[in-house]
Amino acid sequence: MIVFGTIRRHQKWLWAILIVIVIISFVIWFSPDAALRISGGKVNLGSINGKEITVAEYRQARNEADIRHLLYYGEWPKNRSRQDDMQDRETRTRLLISEIIKQEALYPSEEAVANWIRSLAVFRDKRTGAFVPQAYTEFITNILARENKSEADFARLAENEVCLQVLGAVYGLPGKLITPKEAEFAFIRENETLQAEVAIFNFSNFLAQVAPENHELITFYSNNIAMYRIPERVQVSYVKFEATNYYSEAEAQISKETNLNQRINALYESRGKEFFTDENGKQLSETEAKNKIRNEYKERLALIAARRAAAEFASEVFNLTPVKPENLATVASKRGLTIKDTKPFSLADGPTEINVPDTFAKAAFKLTAEEPFSQPIIADDGVYVFTLKARLPSEIPTFEQIKDKVVQDYKRSRAIQIARQTAEKFTTLLSTNNTQPFEALCKMLNVSHLQIEFTMRSEKIADLEPAIDVSLLKETIFKLGEGKLSRVTFYRDGAFVTKLNKRIPVSEETIKRELPGYLARLRQSAQYAAFEEWFSKRVADLKMTVPDQQK
Repeated sequence: MIVFGTIRRHQKWLWAILIVIVIISFVIWFSPDAALRISGGKVNLGSINGKEITVAEYRQARNEADIRHLLYYGEWPKNRSRQDDMQDRETRTRLLISEIIKQEALYPSEEAVANWIRSLAVFRDKRTGAFVPQAYTEFITNILARENKSEADFARLAENEVCLQVLGAVYGLPGKLITPKEAEFAFIRENETLQAEVAIFNFSNFLAQVAPENHELITFYSNNIAMYRIPERVQVSYVKFEATNYYSEAEAQISKETNLNQRINALYESRGKEFFTDENGKQLSETEAKNKIRNEYKERLALIAARRAAAEFASEVFNLTPVKPENLATVASKRGLTIKDTKPFSLADGPTEINVPDTFAKAAFKLTAEEPFSQPIIADDGVYVFTLKARLPSEIPTFEQIKDKVVQDYKRSRAIQIARQTAEKFTTLLSTNNTQPFEALCKMLNVSHLQIEFTMRSEKIADLEPAIDVSLLKETIFKLGEGKLSRVTFYRDGAFVTKLNKRIPVSEETIKRELPGYLARLRQSAQYAAFEEWFSKRVADLKMTVPDQQK
């Protein structure tokens, strides 16, 4: 390919050490491409502007998406349902990008594409930062080839990324028009220090004041009856193929791999020791990290084996005629497999007793008496084959059935009202008696008091209730003059009142030192926002449909 010939013509031998990029490539079985190959007939992949997306177009875009994932995250996408959904979205994004580039008639130069490739960290020496030709060659001939990806796939990704940069520069141009004066105003706003105090009126402080009568509870139930409606639910019967049941098979496969240790060592080196941590974020030792890599590889192979077994089982179930839910139990009994039932679950919540991705509930709600089976659903620890057992219509429980919940909801609702009324009383007292200390009044009314100091850049404020929106609190205080009191501001669990005590301005020295860099970052951010707005409009104009939208 011409583009990569350009790279090779510009090779320079700057050192003698050969850097080889090795990333463990796990075998992909039952990949999205496999589904395309197996189907044999016409595959519905959606459309762009009324034109059907072909299998070849989708596969090319998927290859782009997978390579991009590898470059950004250092590993191939994991072939699990949640990850597959993400990669499908990324694939469709790549399709849209290709269509927009085609409509814009962009053709990147060889040199621009070559420069983009040379800029990638994966091809650069960690010590010197220089481009390593051998690393590029290893990437194309080994890493991509093992996953059935080609140099042409990588070239297409590179060309499209360069075109995106061009489009960003052109359609993000309005972002560069921010003036130094505008930037200075924003910089001061973000960096001045604000000292304030907050009175927090949380409903929990007022629950003891609520003692509902039965007639009040019944009225509350009647007025909020929609809140107690139980949504439609389904119940499914399933057979789970546990990945742990295939550990011995995975170990047997591992024992045949003569270069596994070298591959583990290479992955450890390429990611760096800081990458490997335990559940508490503590860095693992080299031995622990390499054991973790090996165990993850074993789990990966075991899950692949479980998927094979689930697919074979599902094929036998699906091929039985007539098609009926009982076929799952028939084949399970024949094979000595255990069949279980979920508890009824809604589409929003999904089953709570098993750890499955969101696609499980979505697939379950699509099942009908005529089509009672779903394709196997892959979870982190196994694969599920299931059928529809029951569909329960939406219903509203009686007051007596949920009285305890009604009591809880009523007390919370009434306590929030009292909390907000107390907040109004608080501001009235402070407004009519300016000598009354803010903190003393908080103690008198038994509400929480916080002294806080922050800038508008602060993402967190110490000891602040999680339910209070930090941005809302900061904006409320920022609008105040020194010594001024805010109005009562409602939040989910009650209300708060703030008082700005002092503004500490940004020093002239700080402004002079940091403003140039801030202006550059602000323009870059505004440029990206302008491009994103333009791109979103173009995507909407293309009218992409996905298979579910066409049913």
